[in-house]
Amino acid sequence: MWPSYWAKSTTATIAYGYGLSITPIHLAAAYASLVNGGYKVEPTILRRDVSDYDRPSILNAETSAKMREMLRLNVEEGSGRQAKIEGYPIGGKTGTSLKIKGGKYIKNKVYAAFAACFPADDPRFVLVVIMDEPQPDNIDEILAGNTVVPVAAEMIMRLSPILGIRPSKNDGILHVASLQ
Repeated sequence: MWPSYWAKSTTATIAYGYGLSITPIHLAAAYASLVNGGYKVEPTILRRDVSDYDRPSILNAETSAKMREMLRLNVEEGSGRQAKIEGYPIGGKTGTSLKIKGGKYIKNKVYAAFAACFPADDPRFVLVVIMDEPQPDNIDEILAGNTVVPVAAEMIMRLSPILGIRPSKNDGILHVASLQ
């Protein structure tokens, strides 16, 4: 969903995620396309074998590699730090948005989200976790980095062995030059 009327202020607020609504499956598909070399992902509940040649390229492969690096750095040094798991390179981005009721933002009521890819050096999976009104012990910790990121990290840590992902011995930090 997007605004029916695009005001000047819409341009500014859209840049940081306000004024748009998408479903978690749309977010997962977007992240998958962002990190897989730039090939369009169309979500389905059916298992299918699809080569990259069967899908349109919607993003330059070099740009996709840079995005993987930025997502990885966000887990290393940014708002996704609590998703850092030794031996499991994870890339991801947090998002926290105030809830709205009656056209006004509600103080301390948020949606907290974390979209992650793993293993970040050669992504095979995307995970999107969203919390509706997280209730941390300390209200100052309501941001996604403190609420939903630790949950996503725990999920990745538990899912990785089931999915056949073994810990790596490298630092897990991507270097774009090494991907070319």
